[in-house]
Amino acid sequence: MKYNQVKYDMITAFNEGVREHPQKQMEKLGYKVIASIAQSLYDCWGFTVEDYIEPMPKYLKKFEYDFDYWHGEIK
Repeated sequence: MKYNQVKYDMITAFNEGVREHPQKQMEKLGYKVIASIAQSLYDCWGFTVEDYIEPMPKYLKKFEYDFDYWHGEIK
């Protein structure tokens, strides 16, 4: 299954004046978030979203991660 995924760079967002939690900011931007995973080592979040909204702010980038590994059932 294909998922729409974005990387939310927290440092870039902060430098752009964003002071809200990434999940709140994604809601404010109009994204329907399916799932999310924080990556504190990289100061970012991975969001799986219903659709991309263009143009994206500088702190969002399209990317791919293994959704089933992070969110699927553990067997």
